[in-house]
Amino acid sequence: MPREYGPTNAAPWASAPAVGPAGDTYWNTATKVLYVSDGTSWIAAGPGAGGPPSGAAGGDLQGTYPNPTIKPTSLPWTDDGTAVKPTTAARSVMVGAATAKWRLGDSSGASATGDYQLRYNCVSAGGVTDEATHPAWAARMGNADDFALFRSVAGASASFVQQFQVKGSDGKTYCTLADQSVNINMIAAGNTLRGIVSVAVPTNYSNLNTNVWVELMRSPSMTTRAPWVLVTCNISGFVTVNPTGGTVYFGIWRDNYATALTWAAYPVKSPATANTQMIPPTFAYWDNCGAGSHNWSMSLYQGTNTLFGTFNDSAAQGKLQVMEFA
Repeated sequence: MPREYGPTNAAPWASAPAVGPAGDTYWNTATKVLYVSDGTSWIAAGPGAGGPPSGAAGGDLQGTYPNPTIKPTSLPWTDDGTAVKPTTAARSVMVGAATAKWRLGDSSGASATGDYQLRYNCVSAGGVTDEATHPAWAARMGNADDFALFRSVAGASASFVQQFQVKGSDGKTYCTLADQSVNINMIAAGNTLRGIVSVAVPTNYSNLNTNVWVELMRSPSMTTRAPWVLVTCNISGFVTVNPTGGTVYFGIWRDNYATALTWAAYPVKSPATANTQMIPPTFAYWDNCGAGSHNWSMSLYQGTNTLFGTFNDSAAQGKLQVMEFA
């Protein structure tokens, strides 16, 4: 049977009695602790045996007992005194109670490089979406010295398309505006024309060939974006006709004098027995040329009894002009 030493006091038991067989017990009235022998040493087992821990803390704790603190590296956040940031710098911050989350982080997965992004419904590094039935959005800023906004249609994997961009290099905004969203008050006067080319009517011109189309002048080429351009020509010169009368034609051609666009006939007859002259009118035509590189020509067809000529005055030359509006 185990032996019980019974109550003790500090005087006779300043230190523990000799260790007895396993199961022996004694009560220390000074420390109010019950001790049990394991056959080798006394083990505190009774009331008061726990007490506060002491010594160096370990694991996720640092410092010493009884007042250790949590190691910063064991926390998901680090407070450097000015900002709170993830302990693992490359991780993104994710918030949201719905399936589609918001994330703030580095899109490349390495905080020292790459662009920082705010994303909705898409992981920070990669294209996997949270909710396949929702579109995904991303706002990027960083290495490219720009701010850009992207959108992806709904799907299990995001495929982002840029919708909006502000470049730091030139301070300009790039985006696609809605149709008819720009009004006249938003366009500076100098920006209403997107492109213009012109060529002067030749001076001191005459040609005795009749009943055949002749190219008077050809404009430089212009690359158009929109389908429509306005072609105008102030035909400086004169048409001479004898008393019998005749008809002269002026026409507009395109693309190296290959495509006839339009022409107009001007019948002339002298009211007297002498020759008479007329001033050709200003010509205007809207050409649905389509996008691409084009040039335009003004042409002349002199009927029988007619002759077109221009003055030898470079200061009074008319012009063929082609304009594409913004």
